[in-house]
Amino acid sequence: RGRLRVDLRLGETHKYYDLASLTKIIFTTTAMMSAVETQNVSLRDSVTDLLPWWPHKRVLVRELLSHSGGLPWWA
Repeated sequence: RGRLRVDLRLGETHKYYDLASLTKIIFTTTAMMSAVETQNVSLRDSVTDLLPWWPHKRVLVRELLSHSGGLPWWA
């Protein structure tokens, strides 16, 4: 009816957004497959190579993706 219902401005207030459940799996799988295929990322890379602000220094990309990086459940 010509009225503004939602005004979304992504990326202006937060650099990164938390993705929920199924969306997280779909996005992360697609993004990582593409990055590995183009050789921008190796599953053997440290997460801090990609995200310098990541507080867990010894976690590898493959460990993070397979939930075996030893992080607390909420991290």
